[in-house]
Amino acid sequence: MKLFPALAASKAARSPGLMARVLRRPAGAVSLGWLVLLTVATLAASAVCTYSPLDQDLSHVLAGPFGHHPLGTDNLGRDLLSRLLFGGRSTLLAVAEALTVYLLIGVSSGLAAGFLGGWIDWLVTRSADLLFALPGIIIVLVVLSVFPGNLHAAMITFGVLGSPGLTRVLRSQTLGIREELYVAAAQVAGLRRTQIMRRHILPRLASTVIVQSSLFAAVVVVIQSGLGFLGLGAQPPNPSWGGLVADASQNIDRAPWMLVPTGVPLVLTVMALAILGDVIRDAATENWSVPKLRRRDRRPKSLAATSDSAAAAAKERAQRAVDDNDTEALLAVRDLSIAIGTPVVQRVSFHVGAGETVGLVGESGCGKSVTSLGILGLVPGGGEITEGQVLFNGVDLVGAPRALEHVRGTGIAYVSQEPMVALDPTYSVGDQLTEAVRRHQDCDRRAARERVSELLQMVNIPDPAGVAKRYPHQLSGGMAQRVAIALALAGDPELLIADEPTT
Repeated sequence: MKLFPALAASKAARSPGLMARVLRRPAGAVSLGWLVLLTVATLAASAVCTYSPLDQDLSHVLAGPFGHHPLGTDNLGRDLLSRLLFGGRSTLLAVAEALTVYLLIGVSSGLAAGFLGGWIDWLVTRSADLLFALPGIIIVLVVLSVFPGNLHAAMITFGVLGSPGLTRVLRSQTLGIREELYVAAAQVAGLRRTQIMRRHILPRLASTVIVQSSLFAAVVVVIQSGLGFLGLGAQPPNPSWGGLVADASQNIDRAPWMLVPTGVPLVLTVMALAILGDVIRDAATENWSVPKLRRRDRRPKSLAATSDSAAAAAKERAQRAVDDNDTEALLAVRDLSIAIGTPVVQRVSFHVGAGETVGLVGESGCGKSVTSLGILGLVPGGGEITEGQVLFNGVDLVGAPRALEHVRGTGIAYVSQEPMVALDPTYSVGDQLTEAVRRHQDCDRRAARERVSELLQMVNIPDPAGVAKRYPHQLSGGMAQRVAIALALAGDPELLIADEPTT
């Protein structure tokens, strides 16, 4: 056990990041190198090029490459290298505009639909279906007919029309991620929904967003160049990649070389973006550092929430609490029934007084965990509470999301029986504990770090500072369990629910 932290730390040190894994692949290194070189040369065109894109050298019309003009000249003697690089600026701007709109709409709507669900999911899904039904190119041409030569409006429109594809992909992934136990743990810790989406779900979607963005950028380059080829982009004499290809096609019989410097960069750019997307996808799925954790099937196997004897005792105690108007009960559960497709917990009643310890005893799969999560409004598997009340300090939490937001973390905290999957694998232990502390206590980062060290000491972590810097996969099962307990204590809760405390 003493060797485990050092071994885990050495493995983590050897595990390269996503960018390193991309560059390790020849296709990724070449594609990324070409895109970086093209971007730098385009932005620094004024320093790279000797001639302005509008300067004419009528003594060298349709000339091939030579000293003064490395890529040759066009039909008016204008330097092709200069026109290629200056024309690339409009292409980069078009990609930036369309990609910005694409990401803003796609990421925000996909996250909201997948995590929040309900009417937001319905509205986003229906809107995406509507946009999918629209012919994108025709809509862009209509925009250009209304705003002649305005590529900014055209690219923004194309970004809007392309965003439903990203929305659907991210919604689908978010639906799966939100069922992870570490997301439930973040909810139990009292984090806001915006915090959970931004810090615990969005990082898991980063590789998907990058892949989809690179593929969409390739499409934008083709569309922008196609509009320039049709004369709907930058108007002569201003250069554009599509306009250069159009000029080359008109002079192909007299100067076939023109197609090389005008068409090859366009083809290479589209190929580089497409290949880069594939490489990032492969690199992101490569299992280097964080092992994939199997989720246990938590579906209850019987309809009884407790054994007969425990249920009878709990029922009797709950009835006494009801008769006494629950004046001494911190938590009172009355006739709680939960269904996950079919009924899995039926009419469970018990109460917990301040300073009291109550145990639910029953066979594996009888519904103890479902009951515990039901108290916090986190029924797994899309289930719901069909009957009963959950009174905490006299407030019914059933069907009251506002009340649950105030109670989670500070009123009621939860310790999962599976600590490794209750912790976010993308953040260090210290970051997760600091986030919970600052959520519930008005303090700065320094004070929060001191509180984190105190929490880790409370659960007998021998090296609080060292453990705070590690990631969940670098901890043993026992240490991860202690961290989960510290996370539950971060909000100084009045009631602590421990699932399978004997483990």
